[in-house]
Amino acid sequence: MGLTILAIVGGIVVGILSVYGTLAWLARRRRTPTWNIDPTALPEAAEILPTLAALTNSQTFNDSSVEVIHNGAIFDRIIEDFEQASDSIHLETYVWEAGELEKRMVDTFERAVRRGVNVRLIIDDVGSNKRSSNIFKDLRKAGVNLQIFSPLTPTRLHRFNERTHRKLVIVDGKVAYAMGHGISDHWLGDAENEDSYRDTGVRILGPAVNGLQAVFAREWAALAHELVYGDKIFPSHDAAGDSEICVISSSVGDRYSYVELAFSLAIATATDEILIQNPYFAPDPDIIELLCSAAERGVKVVLMLPGSSTDSYLLRLAARHLYPQLLQSGVSILEYRPTLSHQKVMIVDGILSRVGSTNFDCRSLELNSEAGLIIRDESVAAELKSQFDRDAEHCSPICEGDLKKVSLPARIAMAGVYLLHGQL
Repeated sequence: MGLTILAIVGGIVVGILSVYGTLAWLARRRRTPTWNIDPTALPEAAEILPTLAALTNSQTFNDSSVEVIHNGAIFDRIIEDFEQASDSIHLETYVWEAGELEKRMVDTFERAVRRGVNVRLIIDDVGSNKRSSNIFKDLRKAGVNLQIFSPLTPTRLHRFNERTHRKLVIVDGKVAYAMGHGISDHWLGDAENEDSYRDTGVRILGPAVNGLQAVFAREWAALAHELVYGDKIFPSHDAAGDSEICVISSSVGDRYSYVELAFSLAIATATDEILIQNPYFAPDPDIIELLCSAAERGVKVVLMLPGSSTDSYLLRLAARHLYPQLLQSGVSILEYRPTLSHQKVMIVDGILSRVGSTNFDCRSLELNSEAGLIIRDESVAAELKSQFDRDAEHCSPICEGDLKKVSLPARIAMAGVYLLHGQL
């Protein structure tokens, strides 16, 4: 009798777990169709922003300025802006880990609250699982307004795929940052060793700040049921520079992925050159086909991906499964050696630049909430390309001869991992 009861209970448990596991597997909130994109019918890179904005439910802002900042230096600027805040500090992030940077951020937030600043934080539950114990309780006790994105609870198990991967900062509605950096000591250095990541972000002034503020405000309204508005949240901006910026975001409930479509259109419009730096590369075949087609029509396509210094060995295997198809089509592949190259940068035809939080994998393109900027400014593109060239000096080029050295079991493993790329 005891064994029978145990078997029944075990069967129920297995059944519940199977149902929840199936629901979780199917909980891809955006079904991205196969886009029929004719490159010859698209506007040139210099003219495509209105098309991008219209098709991605986005907005374009003129007269903004872009300051490119690399590695840990970005947090010096961010904290300096936090210390000058008089009304509001807004931050949305995926990664939040215990360490020196966490302490610096917390101390800065607490000082801001004491002088009357409204500090609002959106932090992902999964991405913050390495945080200091009780740190969120301490922040709330200090007066910080904190919302946890998609907390993992038994009743929400089937929604574990709903994550915010955005990395946004907006201060007083006047200055904003978009970046790949997380709140972790891995981003404090200058890419000098394997513990110090290589990353790129931008500091924005001018009208485009309102675009990033809107992304945060919409998410805050959904989580906190509080509307943030008014002249101090969305102020009028004087012209700050010559950059035209399209702020593109995607959310877990969108009908399709706006960031994926933006990438697709930017790739398809290229006529000269596409440079991509990304830490996680395992997109659906449609994106691979767009890149290969671009190379085949004479566009110089260069991918800079992580080498052995990576925090996701499975994604690296999935990426390497794609190498033969890419190389055969004329795409160049570089693997960055010194540390994890975590930057999410794309440069098209020396005119358009893409900077933000989005990876070239299905989790970013089809699952996560993401945000970033497409910038039309040749000087910004030139600066990012110059840094790309400097990073390339620390890369190993991959050629078809290298792939012939890969053993059959390794190839099978790579193919097997790529079969799961939708959930990596």
